[in-house]
Amino acid sequence: KQLVEDAQAEAQEISAQTMAAAQQEAQSQREAAQKELDAQKESAMAALEQQVDALGKQIMSKLLGAAA
Repeated sequence: KQLVEDAQAEAQEISAQTMAAAQQEAQSQREAAQKELDAQKESAMAALEQQVDALGKQIMSKLLGAAA
């Protein structure tokens, strides 16, 4: 009987360790995914700012051309 109890306790410990490792891995993957999303968002915002700047320059050029 003691052998069975010891085996069950060991199985529970291994299960808990496995669960903790899986949770840690999942957390690491979530953090990596969030960093990737943040980087993509930053890149998209920079591209959008460049487009807005270029469009602003085109508008100013056309306005100045129309005023001349």
